[in-house]
Amino acid sequence: MGGQPANHNLSVPWTSFVGRRDELATIARLLHEGRLVTLTGPGGTGKTRLALQAALAETGRFAGGVWLVELAALGQPGLVAETIAAALALPDRPGLALADRLAALLAARPRLLVLDNCEHRLDECARLAAELLARCPGLTILATSREALGLGGECIMQVAALALPALGPPPSVADLLRSEAVRLFVDRV
Repeated sequence: MGGQPANHNLSVPWTSFVGRRDELATIARLLHEGRLVTLTGPGGTGKTRLALQAALAETGRFAGGVWLVELAALGQPGLVAETIAAALALPDRPGLALADRLAALLAARPRLLVLDNCEHRLDECARLAAELLARCPGLTILATSREALGLGGECIMQVAALALPALGPPPSVADLLRSEAVRLFVDRV
């Protein structure tokens, strides 16, 4: 592939993306207007998949790339910075603090970081996001979490479950397929 460095670490989903066009458009707008966008909502509503789909659409916009940082598996505190460094393949430089190494890399070129499942280390994510956003003017963060990070300038978008068909007389198949939840179910079956 010509020695070009990768501009993202996102995997292409192996299932189709169903619905949520309005939400994707809103996320794209928010990412252009602000530098911290957090998708919030209960577990299982599709925050991660929505964030990944939005991030895939942004890969051409950020010269430094789009980088997914998965935080759900963090078992102990103090590992958010290390997990970001690993996702970015940040080289080790003895004598330089990890936060300084991250800031130097992230300040070099505009990048989008997707911090997934921040609720597992909410305070640590918020603290590090605030520091990195302050030090790296070209950095944008798209976070997913059950609750907001609570930072100034944060754009919060509530992600709801896909809507079900309205109750009432039995709908036609065509009416059922207008529901994104039904279309997702049919697609996965």
